[in-house]
Amino acid sequence: MRLIVLCAAALIGIALGDIGRIAAPPRLLFGAFAALLGASLAWRHATWRWLALASCALALGALRAVTIEPPLPSALGPYVDQVIRVGGTLIGQPNLSSSGASVRLMLEVETIGQIGAELPSVPRASPTVGQP
Repeated sequence: MRLIVLCAAALIGIALGDIGRIAAPPRLLFGAFAALLGASLAWRHATWRWLALASCALALGALRAVTIEPPLPSALGPYVDQVIRVGGTLIGQPNLSSSGASVRLMLEVETIGQIGAELPSVPRASPTVGQP
């Protein structure tokens, strides 16, 4: 039961650190060491020891969440729920889904634009022919 409480405290720390970025990593590390010191000083009093260990687990969980960088936003994020035109080159064979309702295309995208508008032209690299 006590181990479950420690794991729950660590998970709550991860959630708090992920949601709110509650503190800087050095402060969380200091808090974890202070709680661990408190747990070692209160080793005879079970209630205080477990409270300090839960605080240490909470701080370490938050430290773990704060030190991970958030994922980079997608380049196609602004176009979610919109109909767009994509210009590019098909670089792989189309894959039909198992239900047959959709097709996955592998594209090398060169331009993106709104539907009904002309796509901006992109200069293509042309092969050069050398003089013999």
